[in-house]
Amino acid sequence: MVAKINRGPISKCVKKLCGNLYFVNGDEAEKESEFKKGLKIIIQDHGVYLNIAKSLESYANKNPEEHARLWRLVDEVDPGIKKAWEYYRKHPWGISD
Repeated sequence: MVAKINRGPISKCVKKLCGNLYFVNGDEAEKESEFKKGLKIIIQDHGVYLNIAKSLESYANKNPEEHARLWRLVDEVDPGIKKAWEYYRKHPWGISD
């Protein structure tokens, strides 16, 4: 039996949001608009940029062909999320230069 992975609320929201972006048929502009609205709601509800960034990156790694598109959309909504992710990648333990 495979162990169940417990996911937090941010991860669940991001999974649903990205799933709608990638796997639902429809107009691309409309899907991107819905993604941006959903991401703004996640930011308002949770506001933890690093956790949002980690969830987005985890999902983007599962769909490498969409990686650049995902981060472009995130940048259009709030560049702080990408900045938090880039800082974390350089300083995973919170140690600055």
